[in-house]
Amino acid sequence: MASVTRGFAVALLACGLAATTVVAEGRWQQVENKTNCEVWNAYPQPKSTVTWTGDCVNGKAEGYGEQVWRYLKDGEWKQESYAGTLRYGKEHGHGV
Repeated sequence: MASVTRGFAVALLACGLAATTVVAEGRWQQVENKTNCEVWNAYPQPKSTVTWTGDCVNGKAEGYGEQVWRYLKDGEWKQESYAGTLRYGKEHGHGV
């Protein structure tokens, strides 16, 4: 029984470390079309850029607008967008 409990504890620790790694990969990214404005990039990609159509407050994207992300993946440029609300530079609530 002790072996099973120890194995379970090791598995939980490994999952916790993996989750920590994912969180640690995110970073603040400068918005290309706004001076002194950043958004949270939870999944940084090579050569990623972002634009934002909403306001910026205290250096972070704020309120309703659209983010357009461009990044290089497998040698091809990809684009994703998010229309919705940002609070302190992070997606907040439901968006499209």
